[in-house]
Amino acid sequence: MKPLLMPGLLPPEAASTFLRLLWKDIINRRVLTQTHQQSLLRQDALEIHGRNYAPLMAMHWGMTSIVAERASTDLLPSFSYFRLYFGGDICRVHADRPACEVSISLTLGYSDDRPWELSIASNQTSDSLEVSDDFGDEPYTSFITKPGDAVLYYGSRFRHGRPTENPNRWSAHLFMQWVTRGGPHEGEAFERLELDE
Repeated sequence: MKPLLMPGLLPPEAASTFLRLLWKDIINRRVLTQTHQQSLLRQDALEIHGRNYAPLMAMHWGMTSIVAERASTDLLPSFSYFRLYFGGDICRVHADRPACEVSISLTLGYSDDRPWELSIASNQTSDSLEVSDDFGDEPYTSFITKPGDAVLYYGSRFRHGRPTENPNRWSAHLFMQWVTRGGPHEGEAFERLELDE
């Protein structure tokens, strides 16, 4: 499957409302947030994981049938998260862990309405651990997304990132991941949730 732009996966009004709900819950401390600090970014980003935020988990699980149809395979949700990037940041080019067999990057909003493109390599990676500032000589395709638009791709097989600087004061994105039912990474489904009885 080649990366696929999914315009209007969420109506723009739904993306905006979801983002406003998140802001309200963050401000009122009704959701656990964490700071993303790793080599993929230049600066810290704010993150909320799906297992800590029921509306995000519900959206992720609810989109499973749509994504499975587009990917032409039977899928189980693995994990999801919200990330708020800040101005001037980049996301270095990388491939994800096996729990990200099928991935969606969904744009919720931009502070200054300036799209920040997601770029995905044209060829499958042979080194999933390589992280770099750009694609070098590797061919890639860039996708421009508006609020509500998503890009569907194989996150663990194709390197991807946002190597150009974020032109907004902030940008808000949801990332949702799936694994193949019956596949080698099926054990990653449902964030390995431990459910007490």
